[in-house]
Amino acid sequence: MNNSKNRSFTILSVITLIMLIVVEVLSVLSVSKVGILPTNYLIMLIALMVVVTLIIALLMFIPGKKRKRNAVYTIRRTIGIMLTVVAAVVFLIGTQMLTKLDNTVKDIAAPKTATSKFAVYVMENDSAKEITDAAAYTFAVSDSFDGENLQKAITALQQETSIVPQTVNNETVFEAVDALYTGQVNGMIMSEAYVSVLDDMEDYADFNNKTRILYEIPIEIEQQETTPSVDTPETPALTSSITEPFILYLSGSDTREKTLEVSRSDTNILFVCNPQTKEILLVNTPRDYYVENPAKGNGYDKLTHCGLYGLTNSMQALGTLYGVDVNHYMQINFTGFETLVDAIGGIDITVDETIYTNEGNVLLEPGTTTIDGAHALLFSRLRKTLADGDNDRGRNQMKVIKAIIDKASAANVISNYNDILASLQGMFDTSISYDQIAEFIKLILQDTGTPWNINSYSVTGEGGMNVTASTGSQSLYVTYPDAYAVSSASMLINQVLSGTKLTEADVVPETAIARAKEDPVYGNVEQKTFVNTESTIVKEDDVDENDITYDYNYDNSGNSGSSGYNNYDYNDYDSDSESDYSGGSSSGSSSGSGSESSGYSESDYSGGNEEYSGGSDTGTDTSGGGDDITYSSETSGEGY
Repeated sequence: MNNSKNRSFTILSVITLIMLIVVEVLSVLSVSKVGILPTNYLIMLIALMVVVTLIIALLMFIPGKKRKRNAVYTIRRTIGIMLTVVAAVVFLIGTQMLTKLDNTVKDIAAPKTATSKFAVYVMENDSAKEITDAAAYTFAVSDSFDGENLQKAITALQQETSIVPQTVNNETVFEAVDALYTGQVNGMIMSEAYVSVLDDMEDYADFNNKTRILYEIPIEIEQQETTPSVDTPETPALTSSITEPFILYLSGSDTREKTLEVSRSDTNILFVCNPQTKEILLVNTPRDYYVENPAKGNGYDKLTHCGLYGLTNSMQALGTLYGVDVNHYMQINFTGFETLVDAIGGIDITVDETIYTNEGNVLLEPGTTTIDGAHALLFSRLRKTLADGDNDRGRNQMKVIKAIIDKASAANVISNYNDILASLQGMFDTSISYDQIAEFIKLILQDTGTPWNINSYSVTGEGGMNVTASTGSQSLYVTYPDAYAVSSASMLINQVLSGTKLTEADVVPETAIARAKEDPVYGNVEQKTFVNTESTIVKEDDVDENDITYDYNYDNSGNSGSSGYNNYDYNDYDSDSESDYSGGSSSGSSSGSGSESSGYSESDYSGGNEEYSGGSDTGTDTSGGGDDITYSSETSGEGY
């Protein structure tokens, strides 16, 4: 009986051990095909399997002492069989999780298509309730913006509804909107992405209130492959390998859908990475920066508008600005951002002073606070309540990115990467290939002991009003780049790419700009001269029809030579008259020479006809203490 029982145990032990070996072999074969696992990890896994197999074999097949052989042998074999089953299950689950993670990375790296949504707009009080009610309507269009996809949308509308739309082309989108407003046409077909541009315009800021969408037409757009931005000898040669120094464009899409849509880029950060030195530099560029827009013949435009023409367009614009090659992009929309922060369990944000929302509520108290995705997004987007406005917003965005990197590097988060990445499906896109991502993950796993050194830097400039390539003759608030701020950022970027380890002192703006000025390459720059097209400078994003008080708090001692505004409240702004501002003959006193926005001093705008000390047509603003920026004037020494 005992012999029969022993034979059964022996057979069962042999079967379970063979089963374990088969599972181990299959696991090794599967894991070896996973591109994200370093070779040394695979070797350690094989060694672990060998050790586990030997221990189980010893338990099941090496008899004990003779007198207690049967009892002890039975217990050991039972334990051995149980360990065999447990080990096989663990190896199978581990292999499945690793394979699933690998597949998720492949999905993320796969070519994506963004959606460009076009819509049929009618006036809010229009009688049409469905698109079929508008079969006989005439629609205003303008091929001045995304004309190719506009034609695709019109064709799709015809195919989907059997309606042949009668269209009237206008030179600009604004003329098309005016045609709708004045009743020259019954409706309008336009990209929904352009509504954000209309929101910037005082005359069209209420477009969403005056109109409504009658029908939507989504057009899928495949993201273009990235191409080098510029070719400069000062920039180190960058390879396609992600283990070599590279520059990644981080774009925050201004949408809240669960899919990516063509839109303005609300966040524009260059992620400069040197994997060999474990050095990262985050460079923020304000959304209103006045840059050359490649999609509009290099005409000057707001940086945020460049995103309307595709991610690679923004990459090229930033590459031209800084004189570097921007190799890759990574884009996430607002919904994806919230999802990411929540998926990693929130992030820790440290602030030195109380942060208030636009409604006056406390968002963050001084110190370190753990915040969820919704609060992280709000913190990243706040600007009006911050002392340095858009510049502070950029710094906060980089602070959030650093917090995400720190949290995502934690061991408890790494084990949950698959669920985190899977939750971002459709809201996240990158031009980095699967092989490049796998290379980077391998590099991180091979050296988990050395921390990454992460620094951030923001460029600054002076605010003004000017036309943009995306709005034609319409003037918008823009930020004129400060040449030395840009040059110092270029210097820091190239230092990281070349292997230099930066310190916190290196990225202090005053220090970096001073070093750039002394450098024979980066100090040899010229401040571009821009002429304001309007003397009234109003930040369009600050305009609230229910709140006509504007509080600007610019730094009057910047390095850019900007004149700076000193805590003035512009009350009771009258869009039909410039007499409410310091200009014309109504009021204004200033220190500094020149005209038209050449720097306001500590006046309360209660005076009148006080003259500037400068010439008749042009003047130079030096009140900011830096490089001169010249403006034009229509007056002769008084007002502006």
